[in-house]
Amino acid sequence: MHGQTAAYNRTVKVFSQMQTRRDFLRTVGLATAAGFAPRIGRAEPPSHPNILYVFSDQHRAAAMGCYGNTEVNTTNFDAFAAQGARLDAAISTTPVCCPHRACLMTGQYSHHHGMISNYLPIYPNAPCLAETFRDAGYTTGYIGKWHLEFPVGDLHSGPGASRRFGFDDYWRMAVEDKTHTYTDAYQYYDDDGVVHDSDTGKRQPVTMADQAIAFIQGHATEPTQPWLLMVGLGPPHTPFSSPLASNYPNPTLRPNVPGGEPASWAADVLDDYYGLIEELDIQFGRILTALAGSGLADNTIVVYSADHGEMLGSHGHRYKRWPYDYSAGVPFLIRYPGVISAGSVLDDPFGTPDVYTTLAGLAGITIPAPTLAALDGADFSALLRGETSTAPRDYTYMAMVYGYVAHPGWRAIRTADYLYARTVGGPWLLFDVKSDPLESNNLANQQSARSLVQSLDAELTTRMAELGDSWTIRSTADPDEIDKWKPGGHAATSHQFAGFDWPGRIVNGFEE
Repeated sequence: MHGQTAAYNRTVKVFSQMQTRRDFLRTVGLATAAGFAPRIGRAEPPSHPNILYVFSDQHRAAAMGCYGNTEVNTTNFDAFAAQGARLDAAISTTPVCCPHRACLMTGQYSHHHGMISNYLPIYPNAPCLAETFRDAGYTTGYIGKWHLEFPVGDLHSGPGASRRFGFDDYWRMAVEDKTHTYTDAYQYYDDDGVVHDSDTGKRQPVTMADQAIAFIQGHATEPTQPWLLMVGLGPPHTPFSSPLASNYPNPTLRPNVPGGEPASWAADVLDDYYGLIEELDIQFGRILTALAGSGLADNTIVVYSADHGEMLGSHGHRYKRWPYDYSAGVPFLIRYPGVISAGSVLDDPFGTPDVYTTLAGLAGITIPAPTLAALDGADFSALLRGETSTAPRDYTYMAMVYGYVAHPGWRAIRTADYLYARTVGGPWLLFDVKSDPLESNNLANQQSARSLVQSLDAELTTRMAELGDSWTIRSTADPDEIDKWKPGGHAATSHQFAGFDWPGRIVNGFEE
């Protein structure tokens, strides 16, 4: 069990403010998939479906029951997955908070929108998903963690501000508190950019779900007006601290977590990590219940995903910014009643920029030609509708300019069968993800895989050129943020485990 006793000292207070899973499931009847069944027969549907996009922070796909994890309690997520499609190769193309969110909003890879690391600016001319839906007649709303704060400029002014990305109608942007991210006291910006203190006596995910429910119920009175609502939930990001950690007294580490410090750390935090995910599951269930009760569920596309994963000690690493599937692989569950077949499973690689184009395709929204030309994403809507068995693209491109692999970082390509990553110096990782899902056998330097390495390296090099990426890409903004990820910079050498190597790792001032 996690050693952070403060989390347990708060348990009584927290549980007085939130229902236990047993009470919650008994109250709303969500113990089976049938409990989520949308109501049918609502008259006068809007011309386009509503969009409800819920995503969390640092939730790896492997930490969910419907993705094969038998320990973490994700009753509601699993029931929801059975009602639509589960994507088994959903990839965060730049797996860290700000770049992923920028890729999601713009439909572009990070070198095109400019936010290639946290706290760097998005280029002013970048396209915006919510603007496309707003211009098509949608009401737009955003709730929760934003994490696209730079440059601040007019971020916190009213609707129409350039950094609001088209979320003009309903905006409840939580101010990140890095010490007590999910506790009951925090600040948020409202629709007009006014800062409010919130001391509701509820943990943040509960309040975010409350706000999402209020949005949905408010729109039940105007069912012909389509809406787009994005809900950015904070957990299971650090700090790993959950009142539900006691539900996981002896969680099992993955076999690819080395002994020693990695195993010790992972064992210390995994109960809290799973507890945070269970909290998310409860709040997601509340939101779905409200949607079903509103009469809007039949004509609403609902998505659950995450911005990136979490290594949890696998391969001796923590956190994100790695090309491994535990870092870049995210859950992606999508339901559209009557359109996406229940129980669908797709293993085609699906990258972050694909969300923009795919949601527009499913909603029947025509993206204006100039905007479409600027997008990197492919439209998977025909595949999800079952109109074709061929994905629009058989790979997704991945890049991390600023990460633990020192500048200029790594580039990777993820196909249905392989993950291949290289640095400027040459091949680094190659895994057969079908036969080796734990990514334990690196084929990159094995003579038997030489031809495969050469083939994937050539494809990656071609994709880099086609996409306008290169090893010289760098941002000139915020030099302190950039310098810390250069060889020898403290971010490129800290937060990870001693004794486990990666390209460009610096020990005692010398590059290995």
